[in-house]
Amino acid sequence: MPASQPDPISIKGLHHFAWRCRDAEETRHFYEDLLGLPLAHVIKSEVVPSTGERCPYVHIFFRMGDGSCIAFFDLGDRTAAEPSPNTPAWVNHIALELGSVAEVEAAKKRLKQAGVAVIGITDHHIIQSIYFFDPNGLRVELTARSVPQSYMDEAEKRARAELDAWTQSRRPPMGVPVSFADLEIAFSWVSFGQPMENSAYISRLTGKIHWVSEIADSDDPIPDDIDDGTLYIAVPHKNDLNLGNNLALEFAAEQLPGSYDEVCDYFRKRGAYARFKDLLEREDRLEAWYAYEAKESERALREWCAESEIWLQG
Repeated sequence: MPASQPDPISIKGLHHFAWRCRDAEETRHFYEDLLGLPLAHVIKSEVVPSTGERCPYVHIFFRMGDGSCIAFFDLGDRTAAEPSPNTPAWVNHIALELGSVAEVEAAKKRLKQAGVAVIGITDHHIIQSIYFFDPNGLRVELTARSVPQSYMDEAEKRARAELDAWTQSRRPPMGVPVSFADLEIAFSWVSFGQPMENSAYISRLTGKIHWVSEIADSDDPIPDDIDDGTLYIAVPHKNDLNLGNNLALEFAAEQLPGSYDEVCDYFRKRGAYARFKDLLEREDRLEAWYAYEAKESERALREWCAESEIWLQG
């Protein structure tokens, strides 16, 4: 049988959230002395482990009640992270949970006594919150739940449908049809490389396909808003449509059942497609494979277009 899909990633929870700070001691005073989060770990280094670049820093971690941390980088230059220029100040924030609304009220009193400007308590129905900025310009929310878990369980059942409705309301209809022949060329180009190496985007307003490559310059000007999913649709990679290894395994199961285990072994190693095509040539099934691949690719691509509400021509 075809290989099964890998198990989903199992995320246990938040380990830490990191932000840039202006001054490590100023930040320690705010989070440890004022908010009561103990300083749990300090890392000092001259080199960034993930990139190898030289940048002396201290990385400080403050532990929360569940063991997760809020962390900060002091780069030694007395500079805090700048606000996002295209985002309102109330959008980006971190929310820390307290045990009760009474604790939120007590935290508000403590912060105001320390001279911190506080907004709230704000009633979000499911939570009650206060808001303030730390010394580094990071907006912090302290919140407590105000509905039972059963309410949230029911809300979770509706969440995907509500998001889908929002997405649909924000998505303009296709203004002009897209040539299926052009789309097939874009799909082949995207699928030729590794995922994310080549990309193509369809404009919902004009139907034009824009080509983007991580390894080569494009003569086609790339719109600044091409990452806006309400205006552009990314052409899928063949793996997104289950047309990669699984398609070859499905073909082998149907057309070469006696060689299925051998084909499975091919796709556990490098050079799988070369060995697979050698087998097809020996078995005189290469042309049948090309026809099968083309038929299944067209079917999957047309189904994707229907699901994405792309108006096709041809």
